[in-house]
Amino acid sequence: MELSLFSPALAARTQIVIINKIDLPHVREKLGELRAQLAKAAGHSRIFALSAATGERVEDLMQRVRLQLDKMAVEDGATPTEMFGGTLALGDGQVLDEMERLPPPPRGGRRAGR
Repeated sequence: MELSLFSPALAARTQIVIINKIDLPHVREKLGELRAQLAKAAGHSRIFALSAATGERVEDLMQRVRLQLDKMAVEDGATPTEMFGGTLALGDGQVLDEMERLPPPPRGGRRAGR
């Protein structure tokens, strides 16, 4: 509901609800209950649980989001890049299409501009 107040067009888009912190025992033990409550509130079952801290299931989420974006692009007749804004400057002169994977950072350091 809050999203529709901000932007009805954005609220009409396909959404995925993320449950974070599944590395914490009290979150993991209530995961089934959380999923049910969120599915009811969201009106769909695209509920995904992960741990940003440990990285558990983050790669799975990225793959699922990419599949969803590809599906939306076919339905809308646009590429994900056209739908979501083109390119991303990495700060070291490289430009990355938003739907490409980020290159790994150099060994022993972070990417420039990060």
